[in-house]
Amino acid sequence: MPVDSIAKVLPDSRWIGARLARAILSLRQGTDPEVVARQLYESSSLTLTRSRELVPRLRDEPFTSFLDPRSRTGSAENPVTKLFPAAVTERRFLDKLDTLRATRPTVDYRDERFTGHTLVDFALVEGNQELPINVKNAGTRFESAERLVGLDPNDCAPIPAYKAYDAIEKEPNLLYLIAIDYTLIGRIQDHLITQFDSDEVVVWQLLNDYAGSHIRDAEDHFVYSMVNRHWNTFSAHVQRCRSG
Repeated sequence: MPVDSIAKVLPDSRWIGARLARAILSLRQGTDPEVVARQLYESSSLTLTRSRELVPRLRDEPFTSFLDPRSRTGSAENPVTKLFPAAVTERRFLDKLDTLRATRPTVDYRDERFTGHTLVDFALVEGNQELPINVKNAGTRFESAERLVGLDPNDCAPIPAYKAYDAIEKEPNLLYLIAIDYTLIGRIQDHLITQFDSDEVVVWQLLNDYAGSHIRDAEDHFVYSMVNRHWNTFSAHVQRCRSG
């Protein structure tokens, strides 16, 4: 059942789907419905009244009936797939950072990706000096580059102007590190996603089909955990990435 897969793959997610799955499992284990309602209330964005209304229905109605279907338009199309290139690129960069630390022991780094910082992914640290870094994957050629900025598309990495202006205002020393790889998404689909086990496949499909409160928390947890879990097998398929 989906709830078992969610409990295994997203045990700590704040997504409402994960909270409801845990509530269903608690009911299965014989926990008093009032206790389950209070647990749901305390761990989610639901009110206590709403939690009490939902708990009796959780036993009898299909799990997906409690989730909001995704809108299949614009950037919401295949939302989880869109997050994988960034996670893969960041993981490759982490491997490079570990190599750098081994060869230059005075250098360290901080992982800022999950601190709520909107611009800095990593910070290189050496003594009192710090270098903020934003890691990106360029997965689509800037086909209009010659017309718009006078550069050949192969010589121009697409970065929206607003990101540059934002960096000037908030992080003037920010370094953008761009991995240019127009085939990465294809290798992710051909090699990474095919490694998912049965529970991961179920959760993968749920996250592509449904949303709900704190859905981004579930997406991030799923994407980054899948990249890390399957990295040893998958990493051979991303060696063609070029940094620029």
